[in-house]
Amino acid sequence: MQYVDESDRFASLSDCPFGRRGSYLTVHLAPGATDAFGRAYVYLGTCHGAATVLGQHRLFAMQPVYQGERVPFAAVMKPAELVLRTLYGEIHLCIAEARLLLIRAENGLGLRFATTGELDRETKPRGKTAWETVFNRACLTTVIHPIIGRAEVDAPWDWDQLRCGRCKIDLLPDENGRMLASLEEFSHSGTVRAQYPTYEQALAGVQADFDIFLANIPPLKAPYESLRIKAAWNLWSFLVGPCGLVKRNMLYMSRLGPASQWQLSYQVLALAHNAQYAWDQLLVPFDYQSETGQLPDYYDDSRGTFANIRPPIQGWTLKQMRRLGYYQQVSLEQRAALYPKLAAWADWFDAYRVEDGADGLPHYERGDESGMEDGSTFRESPCMVTPDLPAYLVLLYEELGEMSRELGMEETVRDGWYRRAADLQQRLIDRLWDGKRFISHTLEGKTIEKDYGILGYLPVLLGHRLPDAILSALVVDLKKEGYILTEYGFDKEKVEARELCDISRNAVRGFIYQPFNLLLISALHDMGETDFASDVAKRFCDTMLAHYGLGGMLNAYTGAAPGEWMTWTAGAYLLIAGMIE
Repeated sequence: MQYVDESDRFASLSDCPFGRRGSYLTVHLAPGATDAFGRAYVYLGTCHGAATVLGQHRLFAMQPVYQGERVPFAAVMKPAELVLRTLYGEIHLCIAEARLLLIRAENGLGLRFATTGELDRETKPRGKTAWETVFNRACLTTVIHPIIGRAEVDAPWDWDQLRCGRCKIDLLPDENGRMLASLEEFSHSGTVRAQYPTYEQALAGVQADFDIFLANIPPLKAPYESLRIKAAWNLWSFLVGPCGLVKRNMLYMSRLGPASQWQLSYQVLALAHNAQYAWDQLLVPFDYQSETGQLPDYYDDSRGTFANIRPPIQGWTLKQMRRLGYYQQVSLEQRAALYPKLAAWADWFDAYRVEDGADGLPHYERGDESGMEDGSTFRESPCMVTPDLPAYLVLLYEELGEMSRELGMEETVRDGWYRRAADLQQRLIDRLWDGKRFISHTLEGKTIEKDYGILGYLPVLLGHRLPDAILSALVVDLKKEGYILTEYGFDKEKVEARELCDISRNAVRGFIYQPFNLLLISALHDMGETDFASDVAKRFCDTMLAHYGLGGMLNAYTGAAPGEWMTWTAGAYLLIAGMIE
């Protein structure tokens, strides 16, 4: 049997749904499908929070048709378009604008849009040639309009259910075998434009947009450059635009969202060569800050969730921006607007996360809040005093002190922040350093036996602020082969924790996590351990290259990067690869 050529695929839909900067539209595979010829089955979906929070994000199944019959195809993703390649020719899809999808077909091919029953309510005529579908629970509508060619529609009304029982819209070619159509998303009743861009104009515009974004991602040394373009595309295509609660460009963790306050703080550095994108990521959670100063854990255009928090690493982020020379690109007015919000976030921990029984140290109330989910540190209690949280806050207090000086505030304000930083660091040492390592304990003061978590080593972020003996002991442990250090980078748990691992069901144990590797490698690099930092960076990035993926976590046993590409994996790769000597 004859097959089509798929060798020009930029990335696989199995790894990464198709999208573009600013858009909530996405194309992804059906469960169990691949993008290979004869096995491809794709959906047009949405990553608006109103839909994804329900786990129902599929709008239409998309199926190439030829002479009235569905035909097999391969889905070949390019940076600016998705090509559905059949034995009869190709169908090209380009997200021309944030809400506008253009479809072009050749050689008599057409494209069927079939609703899934997940979100759709009804399909009805819109003008003389277009058709509007209402997706009630997703709070959106789409208008499909044949620009060249025609539409054949089967959308019978079910009066008993008060909805269309099914909807099938076939976009078919004209007498010359050509088809050009649009699908436009609306948050209100849809309309048909008087004029649409040509497909060629749209494709050139999208490619130029990505090229500009890519040009602001610094090149990497060989062989790491080969994955840079994919990592950059991952970041670019997962950026969604202002909508609902989202007031600025925001980077989702996965294509179907949402964003995490923690993840966004890392992405500031990955996007730092484009100052506005970078600063947006830092500000997004503060747009939905509570009156008490708390930041939401997860965030999208429909919700902010406050049941849990994420680590307050904004101080570390801003210090890295200073070190890398990006902070100067942020105006004094922008810093002044952030300062009171950042101060309220810092104060929130003293007001709501410090209890007498915890010896005056802040605590987490769930493993997820630290990034350790089911880590051994939290095996006996969800509420734990851990060494990493005070370290993050020391850096945040210091940064607030520096910002207050730059903003012309009285010296007493700056001195107050620095005094809080020094006092907290001393409490961290007095109460959690046992002479050999940093420990964690419950709010009642009980130390967890067999605590194998990496959190005890994150105070290395404080660098030479720590006494030399403590800093040296931390670095010695980090350098031990097969302890926390593996051939793939730093593990989230010490290797002894493997006795507790079952990675088929655990979220943390048995995996190497990109954020912790970025924190530790950058800290080692900043304190002068450049050779060691470069070695660990190389291990991590070599693993990413070997598996040519940007999955959420690396398997600590095999190095494989399972699962869908994640933006903080892409961002961490770009930053860590940049530290390889």
